[in-house]
Amino acid sequence: MSGSASRSLGLLLIGPLVLVGCESGGGGGGEEAARVEIVEPAEGSTVSGTEVPVVLETFGAQVEAADNRQTEGRGHHHIYLDQDVASASEPIAAGVDGIVHMGDGSEEYMFTGVTPGEHRLIAVFAYGDHTPIGEVRADTVTFTVGP
Repeated sequence: MSGSASRSLGLLLIGPLVLVGCESGGGGGGEEAARVEIVEPAEGSTVSGTEVPVVLETFGAQVEAADNRQTEGRGHHHIYLDQDVASASEPIAAGVDGIVHMGDGSEEYMFTGVTPGEHRLIAVFAYGDHTPIGEVRADTVTFTVGP
């Protein structure tokens, strides 16, 4: 095999590996644990009015719509407003005030009618069947709703 043919074959074999590495997110060679981060509201911030926008960012996992399956590294967000997180091995409860299932694969949500005062927000990443993915670190922030 000539030098240039050998080089082309090497690029064909290495190219897909490079693409897979880029998709994993989080950068830094894959050493960083998968995590979800609450970007907004920021820790300790004050939000004016009764609407609280929530913006999430995910590192090292793929966000997609809920599909009632457990696919490694893929799932969707759940947000807890002033609620405690239940068992990590059970599906997240549906129909509970203060627990939002973002099963459409979105990373933004708007709470309305939030009362003035201090609040706690927890973001949990879960499989398509709503069972938390233990390998994806959750995030918690506290914030205040002011006038």
